[in-house]
Amino acid sequence: MKVFKFVNAYAVILTVLTPAFVHAATIDITNPFKFDTFCGLIVALAQALFVISVAVGTVVIVYAGFLFMTSSGEPGKIKTAKDALFFAILGILVGVSARGIVAVIYNFFGASFSSCS
Repeated sequence: MKVFKFVNAYAVILTVLTPAFVHAATIDITNPFKFDTFCGLIVALAQALFVISVAVGTVVIVYAGFLFMTSSGEPGKIKTAKDALFFAILGILVGVSARGIVAVIYNFFGASFSSCS
């Protein structure tokens, strides 16, 4: 019996307040991104990966050079410096290939890589 009264009270409140909620729910949201298509999203992600990998790779190459200069001939430190240099170059190649792979895929499907924005 109490459940039935609660449901009736809830239905009355919902019926009375629904127009107020519907009016308050009309919010206009602007698009915060610079692109409107999936193509633009993929190009933006590839560009961001390229920029980040080149920046981080450059810093790691400088760090690897520092490690080489301060190794003073110790094989363990030289191996650490070589590994840092290898992974820095590998990271830069991944970033460069991200843009290249996206361009190749768009050319394969006949889309223009530069028209995606």
